[in-house]
Amino acid sequence: GAAVAIRGIGTDGSNSGVEQSVTINIDGVQVSRGRALWQSYFDLEQVEILKGPQALFFGKNSPAGVISLTSKSPTDEFEAYARIGYEFRADEIIGEGAISGPLTETLGARLAVRARNMQGFMKNNAQPIANPSPTQPPLLPGAVNERPGERELTSRLTLEYDGDSPFSASFKILGGKYEDDGAMSRIELVNCASGSAVLRSVTGRVIPDPVADCRPDWTKTATDITPEVAAGFLNGRDGTQYTDQKSVITSLTLNYEFDNFQLTSISGYHYSDTRYLMNNDWSSFGSIFASEHENYDAYSQELRLLSNFDGPVNFMVGGYYQKTDLLFERSVKLDDVPVDPATGKYQWMDLLSGTKGKTYSVFGQLIWDISDRLELAGGARWTREEKDSFTGNTFVNPAVIANFPLRTILTDFKDNDISPEATLTWRPTDEMMIYGAYKRGYKSGGAGIGAIVSATLTKDQLDFAAEKAKGFELGTRLQLIDRRLLISATAYRYTYSDLQLNAFDTATSGFFVRNAAKARQTGLETEVSWYATDQLVMRGALAYNRSRYTSFPNAQCYSGQTAAQGCVFGGQDLSGRPTALAPDWSGNLGFTYTEAVINNFMMQLSGDAIYSDDYIASNTQSPAHVQGSFVKFNASLRLFPEDERWALALIGRNLTNKKVLVSMQDRPGGVGDTRGTLNRPREILLEISTRF
Repeated sequence: GAAVAIRGIGTDGSNSGVEQSVTINIDGVQVSRGRALWQSYFDLEQVEILKGPQALFFGKNSPAGVISLTSKSPTDEFEAYARIGYEFRADEIIGEGAISGPLTETLGARLAVRARNMQGFMKNNAQPIANPSPTQPPLLPGAVNERPGERELTSRLTLEYDGDSPFSASFKILGGKYEDDGAMSRIELVNCASGSAVLRSVTGRVIPDPVADCRPDWTKTATDITPEVAAGFLNGRDGTQYTDQKSVITSLTLNYEFDNFQLTSISGYHYSDTRYLMNNDWSSFGSIFASEHENYDAYSQELRLLSNFDGPVNFMVGGYYQKTDLLFERSVKLDDVPVDPATGKYQWMDLLSGTKGKTYSVFGQLIWDISDRLELAGGARWTREEKDSFTGNTFVNPAVIANFPLRTILTDFKDNDISPEATLTWRPTDEMMIYGAYKRGYKSGGAGIGAIVSATLTKDQLDFAAEKAKGFELGTRLQLIDRRLLISATAYRYTYSDLQLNAFDTATSGFFVRNAAKARQTGLETEVSWYATDQLVMRGALAYNRSRYTSFPNAQCYSGQTAAQGCVFGGQDLSGRPTALAPDWSGNLGFTYTEAVINNFMMQLSGDAIYSDDYIASNTQSPAHVQGSFVKFNASLRLFPEDERWALALIGRNLTNKKVLVSMQDRPGGVGDTRGTLNRPREILLEISTRF
């Protein structure tokens, strides 16, 4: 999946049963699956980042924040653009274009397409070798794709109707297909407890890996799966690691203007189908493999009525409904076992899991203009969540059936919540705004269907509680020096209860969700934009964010953690420790300079430095899971004529080739070993674009 965090609060994307704490909103449709983000990020009108709990305006609540993407609409006149770029390190070709204009006097259309083909920036060193296990096929194939690559094709069609009547409508359909050479293709072995890569299987075998280097360097060692073994896997194909994802997001927005009211209807549909096959022990002697298939459907309907009276008081009321259906099937092999003579399967088990959910909510807000300079807005959302989940083994190898019997666990979740929100806004001058807000946020609980179903697994281990947030923030926005200097500052303090955290359990090679009893954020953020001259723009930001667990006595132990290190009765106490992906300090500083050169041509130079303090990159908080502080540099140079009909750009990202681990987890099959996801290495992109 995808993991997104705002102010150190987010959700690991590795468990299909957990929705994101940071919600993605695409053209008015609320999407709780992080994978939707990559598909939508092109031909955009604007991107909004709403930090902290959001209760009123974006469908289901979000306790950590919302990323709202709004795509471009059809234009009144014909226009088109095309852009193609080539990135040299990964041998990546990126193409994008759109055509837009009126079909009739009242109907406009826009079609945008994006395509991408990347050979890959990672290297997989696994070579064909003899299989040391007597119960398996004699040859391990190594890595078929020595440079794991990615392919993507996405398109969006928009139709908008806007006539002389009070009625207007917009329909958008976004469809995409994404493929890569393994769901774990960007993950590598970054640290080994023994100093070298050793596969310690769950049955006690100890096998050194002659190729793996145990350091972050965009190099991995992960053999593909023997075709005979993959043949028995659900979605195993020929044993070559892969990801295959198809998705569709549609939105239909209807607006009707009355004399003093606006009625808005937003109908949404999100479909996603993802299949993948992966090596889960990152070794040349791969014995831990999994194939998975996730199918997800979500229908949503929102109605809003907004008043527009001339008086000081107005209101907004609405209702929201969502129906979701998630089906999740897997084949899992945790070690080498003899083939099942009845089925020819080498895996330990096949599992089938699913969740059906319904969400009902009503919400309202009252807006009171106390004076020309002072406004009070307050409201609340009532939410009802219902989820029915199941998970169970549909096949178990006879060699392990004593510990993993054929069984299914049923679980359900029902909950009600009321989340109020109030904001007092004061505008002492036209150039200054000061506000104070109280906010609450909510995300439903459910069942962690990513767990392996063992003989001892219970319903209580699958269930997790709803996540809630509440707190205050105080902020100001300033426009100075004839609005050439823009300053914003926000101070906040939020408390999170039952924070949902996903962690990998190496003992069972499954993911479990545990609720952190309480976490607290206290912070201050400042942003500055200075239009110094007509040619020079300066920008910068600095944030202090103290995000700590105030109570988390039953956190998942990390791999190899002993009682002396704090692992007691299968849990550790993380109270007082930082939350994951939450540096205390972060910031950026940059500029853009535009100048006329020769023959009516313009040159634009841009540069940015991005700083992050050190942070914990996993929920288990192993001492090996720390990313140190770093600074990254980006820069670009553009050349274009004054009419901007075309442009040539040279773009550099991560110019110092800084290695930054954005996620870490314990490695299956290696006690105390760490797998991690690195950012991309230095990127040099040459791009040509034109407009019609």
